[in-house]
Amino acid sequence: MRFTKLPEYRPGNRLVSGSTRSGKSYAEVIEIIIAAMVGVMTGTSKMAIVVIDPHVNSLVWNVFKYLVAYGQSSRILYDRLSSFSRVLGYRFLKPSTARNPFKRGAENDQTVKEFFDVLLRRKDVQSLTKNPQTEENADDGLSLVINQDQEVEDSAFQFAYSPETDTFDELLAHCTDDRLRQKFQAVADGRIKPGTYASAKRLFKSVCTPAFTIRCHNSFDLPGFLDDAGILLVEGDTESISQDAANTVMGGIALQVIQYVRSRRRPVPRVLLVLDEATNANLIGAAGHEVRAMAELQKKGLDVHVLVQSPNFPNAFIEDAILTNCIEHHWYFAANDAVARKAAADLGDPSYRDRVRQLRRGERFIKRLNRVSFDKVEGLPDPWAYPGLTERKARVALSQILKRPEYWSPTCDTSNNPKTKASSRRSSSSPSNTSSSSPTSSDLGAAERLRIARSKGSAKSDDSTPPDES
Repeated sequence: MRFTKLPEYRPGNRLVSGSTRSGKSYAEVIEIIIAAMVGVMTGTSKMAIVVIDPHVNSLVWNVFKYLVAYGQSSRILYDRLSSFSRVLGYRFLKPSTARNPFKRGAENDQTVKEFFDVLLRRKDVQSLTKNPQTEENADDGLSLVINQDQEVEDSAFQFAYSPETDTFDELLAHCTDDRLRQKFQAVADGRIKPGTYASAKRLFKSVCTPAFTIRCHNSFDLPGFLDDAGILLVEGDTESISQDAANTVMGGIALQVIQYVRSRRRPVPRVLLVLDEATNANLIGAAGHEVRAMAELQKKGLDVHVLVQSPNFPNAFIEDAILTNCIEHHWYFAANDAVARKAAADLGDPSYRDRVRQLRRGERFIKRLNRVSFDKVEGLPDPWAYPGLTERKARVALSQILKRPEYWSPTCDTSNNPKTKASSRRSSSSPSNTSSSSPTSSDLGAAERLRIARSKGSAKSDDSTPPDES
């Protein structure tokens, strides 16, 4: 086995921009490996890492292969969102545990607002300012789920406006907020007409596909995992599942990481959050939750690496905040002239416009503070002498990781009774970890079955293969 001496990890937020196959993803693989090895050899504090990649067999898979070779399998959990057999469960709408009722209400409201922002990112929706009724009903639907006197699955919000289901009855019966209880009683009685909340109901249903709902479970304690310097690798695989559902899960995970860092008492371990294809996958929202975290949580130990093909963020405010709060800007080859102009403006010289467009794979300009330098990524060698051994060892390691208790196996529900089917989605205090089949094809729907069929046997590649040695 061959290892390369790794440089020291450089803390701080980072913006990485480059066209497809410019070498930016492979360079990020190296940066993540460097972060993962912090404290490993010296026995000092390690780093927690969360990598979110909308592609399949790209950045996340290449990181995983090297981490396995470097002996870090015990720290890793791997979640491919197109998997329906062994999955991780997340708490996207975790209620506040604050004793003070005013603080608890404020924290619950913040959680709802942030998750609502993630829901709005579908189809590039940034705000419902012009649709206040939809905004109010959607906000109340999420608030109904978080204001319960017993634990429910986060995906129960899809039944907030379905009075014909058992889940609606249970949400109403166990609601702890008087205003919400009165409103949804009016929904149940028909005093609030279906047309009033139809658009909010459609918004909820659009993301509540199996890929999302099976991950609304209590099997996985993300804060505890990060406390132990764990490494979470999330692979979106948006070719195989609904992009709305995948973006909601990925965006929700990013917000959970931010909430974890914001709420903890001590700034250790340091946390690295990597957002690949941050603009294409809507991982940076117009509401500014992520950029505020980049500005406020550096001192609390959060580093965010934002990878984009083009820095076309939701608005000028977000773009300025990203450029301001990233201590390093990495500019790779830009096929688009508008991006090259942005790079030149950021690097401080008009001549960089042409120079950025002439960069070869793996070459980049790095702006750190007020200093600009040229760099070429040196690829990591294959750690094993035998061809294909790295891939095989990674697949064996993944099969062992999927047996861990943090994963659970969803069961198929073939009931046609709306009330029984809705009730079966309730969370359990003792999650099942026995193997079971994935959701039936009838649960997935025709469009999603077609996407899955087309994706079988294929793997999407980006620019995460090593740059040419020449």
